[in-house]
Amino acid sequence: MRTFNRTLLSILFLVFSLTAQAETILPGLKAPVIVVRDSNGIPHIFAKNDHDVVFMQGWVHAEDRLFQMDLFRRQIAGTVAELLGEAALPSDVFFRRLGFYRAARRSLDAHPSEFRDLLQAYSDGVNAFIDVAEAAERLPLEYGLLGLSQVARWSPLDSEAVGKGLGALTSVLGSEDIELTVTLAEYQFAGVAAGFDGSALFFQDLFRSAPFDPASTVPDAEQREPIPAVEAQIAALQRQALQPGDIGPRLGAKTLEQARAYLEKLRRLPRISGLLQPDGQAGGGSNTWVVSGAHTRNRRPLLANDAHLRLESPTIFHQVHLVAPGLDVIGRGLPGAPCVAIGHNRHLAWGFTNSRLDITDAYAEEIVEDENSPSGYSTRHDDSPEPMELLVESFRANQGGTVDLVLLQDFYVVPRRNNGPLITEIDDERDKFPGLSLQSIGFGPTRDLEGICGINRARNLAEFKSALQLVDFASQNVSYADRKGNIAYFVSGEVPLREDLQAATANDSVAPPFPVAPPFLIRQGTGGQEWIPEESPSPTQATPYAILPFEEMPQTENPISGMIVNSNNDQAGNSLDNNPLNDFRPGGGLYYLNWGGRNFSIRAGRITRLLEDALDDKDRLGAADMIELQADVVMLDAQVLTPAILQAFDQASSRGAHPALAAFAADPRLAEAVERLEDWDHSTPTGIPEGYDARLDDDDEEWNDLDEDEIENSVAATIYSVWRREMAANTIDATLAKVGLPPLVNVREERVTALRYLLDSFESNQGVGASGLDFFAGPSDADPATRRDIVILRSLADALDRLASDSFKAAFDNSLEQDDYRWGRLHRIVFANTLGSAFNVPPGFGVFPPPLDDLDGIPTDGGFETVDVGSPAVNIETLGSDSFMFNLGPTGRFVAQVGWLKLKAVSSLPGGESAVPGSPFYLNLLEPWLLNQTYPLLVSPWKLGADAVSKQVFAPPAS
Repeated sequence: MRTFNRTLLSILFLVFSLTAQAETILPGLKAPVIVVRDSNGIPHIFAKNDHDVVFMQGWVHAEDRLFQMDLFRRQIAGTVAELLGEAALPSDVFFRRLGFYRAARRSLDAHPSEFRDLLQAYSDGVNAFIDVAEAAERLPLEYGLLGLSQVARWSPLDSEAVGKGLGALTSVLGSEDIELTVTLAEYQFAGVAAGFDGSALFFQDLFRSAPFDPASTVPDAEQREPIPAVEAQIAALQRQALQPGDIGPRLGAKTLEQARAYLEKLRRLPRISGLLQPDGQAGGGSNTWVVSGAHTRNRRPLLANDAHLRLESPTIFHQVHLVAPGLDVIGRGLPGAPCVAIGHNRHLAWGFTNSRLDITDAYAEEIVEDENSPSGYSTRHDDSPEPMELLVESFRANQGGTVDLVLLQDFYVVPRRNNGPLITEIDDERDKFPGLSLQSIGFGPTRDLEGICGINRARNLAEFKSALQLVDFASQNVSYADRKGNIAYFVSGEVPLREDLQAATANDSVAPPFPVAPPFLIRQGTGGQEWIPEESPSPTQATPYAILPFEEMPQTENPISGMIVNSNNDQAGNSLDNNPLNDFRPGGGLYYLNWGGRNFSIRAGRITRLLEDALDDKDRLGAADMIELQADVVMLDAQVLTPAILQAFDQASSRGAHPALAAFAADPRLAEAVERLEDWDHSTPTGIPEGYDARLDDDDEEWNDLDEDEIENSVAATIYSVWRREMAANTIDATLAKVGLPPLVNVREERVTALRYLLDSFESNQGVGASGLDFFAGPSDADPATRRDIVILRSLADALDRLASDSFKAAFDNSLEQDDYRWGRLHRIVFANTLGSAFNVPPGFGVFPPPLDDLDGIPTDGGFETVDVGSPAVNIETLGSDSFMFNLGPTGRFVAQVGWLKLKAVSSLPGGESAVPGSPFYLNLLEPWLLNQTYPLLVSPWKLGADAVSKQVFAPPAS
């Protein structure tokens, strides 16, 4: 009753405090609703019941983001071509084959009827806006440009598909397992031919599970010793006597050919929205941390969160404030789905980061013709055929405003794989042939949206944990703080238990051959490596397979350290020894979460060290400190690796240095660059007046003011970033080339981790990896340390040559002056829109003109895995002026102060609430986001009344 009265008072205050406005009659409402827009464009919805508050959320989502919503649901459904034309067909075929829309139908049936009613109310609100917009001929501009005058009506199934999309945003869709398997196979083939250990090259030298930084969420929070690094145990992963083409399960040449073809197909997919990166990987990362009241100025918890997804126009998230009896929540969520995904209510605050749990497996299947199968084909399992299902799907495409049938496509579903797809084509000319299938938690019924909406209403830790257990597919690391002073961390999602992993014992783990096939590689589908069926799932479980119990998932409540950090890093410490498959559950069986090699540890390491340093100094922290930490642009990898450059130059300058090494010390260009690197604080400012650097909320400083330190740090950031790429090319890529293997072209964290490992382990192995390959080539008369230093300095010389070359002409005009190498000339972003051109930002229909006359994009600070992330995906084949542009970063920043009586929070959004050019809320929040400035999330009716710029009253028809 207290909450209801508070809600009623809020409504009454707003009714009388704001300028009166005529009611808008909306069929479908049950009672009057007030929608207030604050000065930032955030809608605050005040309703008298649950139905109406989500109805109006559907309305404001459609009002602000209708085309984005339509595009997102269509990508999951595989019907984008009906909007964009035949160019989108490859994406449609891909997503229709995966079957997330089919899975959404199963998920819809898994919800209780009350929640399905809420999804219907949300859909009715979306459709009410569509009806009005069509009648007034005021649909979003995109539809007119595409020759369309009508929008398909929204349904609860569409919202459920958006929920599946939330999971797909942070899932690798099977591509990681397949990519790692193909790479391992290539290494093993080459090893047999050239006489080195291809498995060791993969597992120990280059694709290590061990992270760059040992930051580990639960051990760090609870101040436990991390799992010790025991390199001898790595051999347990893959030490069988392998024949060419064998990888764990015996995969033949045809299966590997299919795997390569699948990866190539992913790389060619048109990039329609934030679901996929260019290589077919899903995009996603985030930072979240929470500090207890023991370390804060007001003795109350602080929580910070910034979610990293594709930075696009419009931005992926939409902010909203929802008020109804028992509900008062504010934050951001996905347009197309009800409730708030990240934010706070009156009792607690929470944040999410991508957990990267391994909840998808790829399987090598044996396909056979089967006259008893309705589809004509079956997979073989335990020597018995199991029928596959055949789906014949029709694809339609927009052709100048007319949507016509353009393609019929057969798809096959493997029931055993949680109704997952066969991702390879049927070979009609053979009665027995290999194939690849995918199995994912997301292919079955999941209840993510129900869980998120439950979190919105949670009043305490117990209710929060209960709701969290319904977030099944969109697996997340979750930070938590409440008014009682509790802080906590959990991992959501359903991790399947594999039969071979659960059969393993501690004795098996210490001696080869290892008894399991690593789940991060393609697994054998003919038997022995299955997900274990669950006969009696718990009430909160969605998948029909046994899962890791919630109480065994990484978690901690009120840890002794008083702080919890996760930035997609190792949650429990089980990859720190470079072996994710040697830890055991309390009752037996392997405790496995993921491979670990693409867990991002660098940001977590930086945040953890900064917080630890502050607490060691007895500093008490406030919200401003959290905001400042979100704006941190120091590259941790540079802190670690730059000393190797300085040491190499010292050796080159020493008396008696090898002539090849001494030559570098005599090069004045290198001497200047080394001096810059020695003075560098490892930060990444733009160094140009047009650049957007974090200025936080300093009103006394112009955002484009520069000082000499910023310029010097900017130049050093450029030199180091190009050196990093050249160093990897001269060690890793050059070594691979010698044995006929392709380079690791993309700078991901595992590549930089491998580079660190080669340098850190040099004392013991003299540059020779576990594979037997020497990664530091140099003069035969030089000792190993000298050869290492030659490679380090040659890479620096190569970087300077590259910066002055035609590759960087657009940015630096072939300049030899290092002062010209400003980071902001390279580190830029374009907020891309699917329709491109004027929809991109810049120019954003002239609202945000290009800051630079001669280069695309907006120059910003930040760099590779900085806390304020702006990681470029640098490819050696295209290294040049545009190679350090980025498109993934904070899609929303959030800092909450969780007081005893009330919660206060600030936010930041890379764009605006509205995707409608001409709206005052189109790009109004972009510049503050670029400057790391925040604005308050208003929940007080009195403060909202003072800040409001509009009030709309909606009412049902008179009865």
